[in-house]
Amino acid sequence: MIFSPSFLNMPLDILIGFAVPFHVWYGVHHVAEDYVPKSYLPATNVLLYLITAIAVLGLLNLNFRGDGIIESIKSLWRDEEDKKKQKRA
Repeated sequence: MIFSPSFLNMPLDILIGFAVPFHVWYGVHHVAEDYVPKSYLPATNVLLYLITAIAVLGLLNLNFRGDGIIESIKSLWRDEEDKKKQKRA
């Protein structure tokens, strides 16, 4: 926590912001191919693309307007005094 936040946070936040939604899309896409009837597959794919795009935009919003993904996750383990110090800095 001494070096938090680091200059590496932003590139990693952006990478995570794209990698996690893509990873979820890839997995759910193949599950849908296996279990969704062929007649519903095009609508399911459109819905899946839409949900993935919303997830990417939400994570990018967190990265550029908020604390970022890494700092948001770290804040779950910080106590209140550390959070107050972080806000003052």
